[in-house]
Amino acid sequence: MIAPLRLPLAARVLVASAVVAGGAVAVSQFLAVPSWTVGDVCAFAALAFLVALFERFHIELRHGGERTTYSAGDALWTGALLLAPPSVLVLAVAVGMVIGQGIQPGWAPVKVAFNASQAVVGLALATLVLDAFGRPVAVEPAAWLATALGMAALSAVNTLAMGAVVSLVEVKRF
Repeated sequence: MIAPLRLPLAARVLVASAVVAGGAVAVSQFLAVPSWTVGDVCAFAALAFLVALFERFHIELRHGGERTTYSAGDALWTGALLLAPPSVLVLAVAVGMVIGQGIQPGWAPVKVAFNASQAVVGLALATLVLDAFGRPVAVEPAAWLATALGMAALSAVNTLAMGAVVSLVEVKRF
């Protein structure tokens, strides 16, 4: 992604919208922090550390002249979606992504902010899917279905957001 001032206007609007939406989600989740237990604080610290670490490792898939990059952290999020309270997971991913991607050489802050924001929005949607299933216990098949659907929702947000921003920045068809 190019420097923010050189981004086309439509791309700047999309990035700003994602950052505002991600910020709103993070603030709403931050309101739960005073009720965290010691276990929640430990889970937050461990998850944020692991997300930051996993953001250093990417899986790149090439198809034709295009490439898609996935973080190894997505697998971590799937398990944490079942086991961690939503506020712990969402805030740990936000912090971990900003740190992990922020130390990547050559990554513009606008890219890091966009990536973290759209991930936070996607995770919030995934937690809502689990809530719709009544947050079943992790060993129940209903939990696996809910998690799969939640992660599909997160993937849809990610795919649409990334496709849109790449399309707008590179002035290509969506």
